[in-house]
Amino acid sequence: MKKLIFLFLLFNYSQAQDSKEVVYILFDKTSHDICKTEVEETYENKEGVQIVKKYRKKIEDNKTVFHLCDQKFIFNPKKHKKVYRTTDYIQKLAVKSLEDIKEIYYKGNDFKHHTFKQINIIEKISETKVVIYKNVYWCCEWVSED
Repeated sequence: MKKLIFLFLLFNYSQAQDSKEVVYILFDKTSHDICKTEVEETYENKEGVQIVKKYRKKIEDNKTVFHLCDQKFIFNPKKHKKVYRTTDYIQKLAVKSLEDIKEIYYKGNDFKHHTFKQINIIEKISETKVVIYKNVYWCCEWVSED
């Protein structure tokens, strides 16, 4: 009986994973777009809002961290790969905006990193080339509410 229950749960999990989509997000490091993000209120910042560049990237602990407004995506090169393609290649992909993926996330009841089968970030590195960071981790929803 335990084996039957296990197989049933495994099958349901497999079906749920298959129904999730693979998404691509464009990361435009040359953009001058800005956004407002919530930060801790301080004496100097009574509104608790900070204006930041929409696209920010840095290296932390040998991982590439992408910030898109108030969202954080982490690429770990030890676990996943990045691939180089021509800019023509991305025409074939279903590229979603940050707003699109946030809307899908808010409609569901999963953790961010479980909302999609896979999230990939596309970064343009020249006029004809892009790098695709495969299977980035959508991070950081562990917040405490008072």
